[in-house]
Amino acid sequence: MPILQCHQLSRSLPFYATLGFQAEELPGYAVLRNGPTELHLFPTIHASPGGCLLRITDAPELRKRLRGQDMLGPLDDTVPGMMSFQLTDPDGNHLIFVSSG
Repeated sequence: MPILQCHQLSRSLPFYATLGFQAEELPGYAVLRNGPTELHLFPTIHASPGGCLLRITDAPELRKRLRGQDMLGPLDDTVPGMMSFQLTDPDGNHLIFVSSG
């Protein structure tokens, strides 16, 4: 499962909540879950951006709900049978959401 660095959990967790993730906060760490999708956030002063691919049920629907978010990329349907879009979180982590389409 992906482990992403962030500067502050207090800034990152509300962002991930808008994506439908529920947070379990541990001392200096957070586990985020949205159905079968799980990722981890690790706060550090020297956070460097990373990235991950997250398989979801319906990429077009999630992208529609996120309309207006900063750093939201267009829906990509150029690969047959796959829909995806990209989003950058507040710490510069690059998220790619993919579903069958």
